[in-house]
Amino acid sequence: MSGQIEPLIIIGIEPNDRHDDYTPWAAPSLSPHTPMFGGQAEAYLHTVVTRIKPYIDAHYATNPAPSHTAISGCSFGGLVSIFASYYYPDVFHQYISLSASFWYEDVLRFIQGEQVKRQESTYVKPTVNRENHQLCLYVGELEGIYKDTVQVHMVDYTMKAHHEFIKEGYLEPNLLFEIKCALAYLRPDFIELRSINFL
Repeated sequence: MSGQIEPLIIIGIEPNDRHDDYTPWAAPSLSPHTPMFGGQAEAYLHTVVTRIKPYIDAHYATNPAPSHTAISGCSFGGLVSIFASYYYPDVFHQYISLSASFWYEDVLRFIQGEQVKRQESTYVKPTVNRENHQLCLYVGELEGIYKDTVQVHMVDYTMKAHHEFIKEGYLEPNLLFEIKCALAYLRPDFIELRSINFL
């Protein structure tokens, strides 16, 4: 083995509004005088799966099989990548979730199997066969420590989510969880990347 990986095609998708496109249901914002989170993740992922991915597969030399298709993101992008694993488990088999916003209202309850009710909608975590799925989960060990909102629970909630992912049936070699220093969050280029979801 040369240690090299197969060639990749990475598609960066800039959202209309990450606070809407990447969130699973509407919820109050964390700051006063700012708009609510829109909760349009399901519609966003539908667009990715039914319009963007078919276009890429038709115009580039991809292997469209689920075993060769990943979705990745950071912060809200990491969160919507997790929801892709529930809504489209037969389209994506690999997920990379960096500093995912598991603090988002009721997300942890959803991952733990509780019903989430929002106005006239009820959200229930589906049962997914994780045998062929791979997940890379990362959070910085100091993330959230200076926050005065629910984001202070970044590390704790990520650890709890990881525990639930084990229960979902990911095979041990296919579930990577790392907690490391979060200095990257201070870099301007990293902050810019938080606004992009990768396919």
